[in-house]
Amino acid sequence: MHATFWYLVLSCVFLQTLSTEIPKHFEDERYAECAKEVKIDKSVLEHLLDENYYIVNQDPLVPAYFECVFKKMSFIKDGKFDKDVIVKYLEEKVVPFLKPNDKNPGKTATDAFETCSTLEDEDLGKRIVKYSNCITKELK
Repeated sequence: MHATFWYLVLSCVFLQTLSTEIPKHFEDERYAECAKEVKIDKSVLEHLLDENYYIVNQDPLVPAYFECVFKKMSFIKDGKFDKDVIVKYLEEKVVPFLKPNDKNPGKTATDAFETCSTLEDEDLGKRIVKYSNCITKELK
C-alpha cells in the first residue's frame, strides 16, 4: 500500500510538470474574457497544454474557449480561418516564440498556415484545436 501511495503522488507530480497554461508571451485580455464567457474552470486553463505547447486538455469546454478566442482575435471570418490576420499573428508572436532563430518568420508562418488551414471538423471549436496543434507541430 505504501508503494501505491508514492506511485500516485509521483504520477500526479509528473503529470503536473507536463501540463501548462498558455505562456505569458501570448497573454491578452481576450483570453480572460473568453474564460468568463465560456465559464471554463481555472484548473482547466492551468493544464491546457503539454510541455510542447500542444492543446491536450480534453475538457468539453476547451473547444468553445478557443472558438471564442479565435473569434475575438478576428482569426475567423465567415467560418473560415482568416489568412492575413493569422499569418501576421503567427509571424509576430508564434514563430518568434517557437522558432526564435527563424530567418524568415513570414514564410514560416505562411507555410504553417497553408499546411494547417485545410483541416476539417464539423465543430468549429474542435477544428480550431486541431488547427492550433497542427501549427505547433509545423513550427517545432
